Amino acid sequence: MESRFNEKRHFRRYSVSIPATVKINTHVASFRLEINDATIIDIGYVGIGLSMVVETVADHDEIARMFTRHRTCQILCRFPGNLRHSRLAGRMVWFQPRMTSRGFVVRFGVLLEGNDDDQLGDMKEFLSDEQKRNTETQEEYPPEPPADPSEPRGS
Repeated sequence: MESRFNEKRHFRRYSVSIPATVKINTHVASFRLEINDATIIDIGYVGIGLSMVVETVADHDEIARMFTRHRTCQILCRFPGNLRHSRLAGRMVWFQPRMTSRGFVVRFGVLLEGNDDDQLGDMKEFLSDEQKRNTETQEEYPPEPPADPSEPRGS
């Protein structure tokens, strides 16, 4: 099945692998909606990409009904370098399910909304550190191409 929503990112996302628990708010599904082994796979200042395995007997139509509407959800995680757990609220804006032998592997994007600065503090601190690391890496390698093609590279 193809993704039901077109994602329109305006801010950079950083690839990560952060364990999370996700609770999806819905009344139409017949399977457990609190997933303890989700993984945050990318993160930015306004959104998060997640992946999770839904081990269920639910059929494809039930999964589609569950994820095709803009559902709200809560994400509980602990950002690297931080001892506190963060609880973030958001709205699912796209999803992509794939059937496997373990159940459905579902990737989905969450637009963060309804969070105050306290809730977003640890995430913003983590993103600031990621941004610094990426900036340092980009400045050191690869070297910028020379303005004049006759100039040797890396000088």
